[in-house]
Amino acid sequence: MKLLDVIDSFFSELEGNQRLRIGSYLVLTLVAISTIMELKDANRILTMQYRSLDETKFDLESVDEDSIWRARHEKELEYKEALSKKLWSAPSENQVLASIQSNLRQLAADIGLEDFSLVTGTPDWHDEIPKIKQVRSRLSIRFRNDEGFRLIESIESSSPIFLIERLKIDADTGGQMRGSSMSMDVLAFYLSE
Repeated sequence: MKLLDVIDSFFSELEGNQRLRIGSYLVLTLVAISTIMELKDANRILTMQYRSLDETKFDLESVDEDSIWRARHEKELEYKEALSKKLWSAPSENQVLASIQSNLRQLAADIGLEDFSLVTGTPDWHDEIPKIKQVRSRLSIRFRNDEGFRLIESIESSSPIFLIERLKIDADTGGQMRGSSMSMDVLAFYLSE
């Protein structure tokens, strides 16, 4: 018997036998469902592999060339050097404190202020920048004319830098010629190794 004869006999039997027809449809349905399930699993696996490869490709494309990294490194070193010139430095912590105090006293003396008090606190670690300590100094002065404002200007323009954190000015409004008073908290930063 040839294959075509077997197929013809099957289809003619299928038309006449209802149980064979239902069984054949059931088998075809199960084969279709299992094929769809296998294809869904394969699709999920292939999608995960594609995403993984796509992320790897993105990572590889985002890596810059060696020359670009060298240029960035040199720029960062220049930036670090420029910033380190703005920080206070000395061989020891006590010398840093003495340098800060003498600099603030010299700035006040250069302007001609004689009535001032200076209290320098103990160094504390900076909250946000590692290896940096900050020193808070309280400077209180009595002044006439514009000496207080010239002191603020000279403190802000000094190098290494000072940062005026809090400033309080009491103007002489009583006409007693005592002069105005000013108090300020001045921060200085230094690198602690």
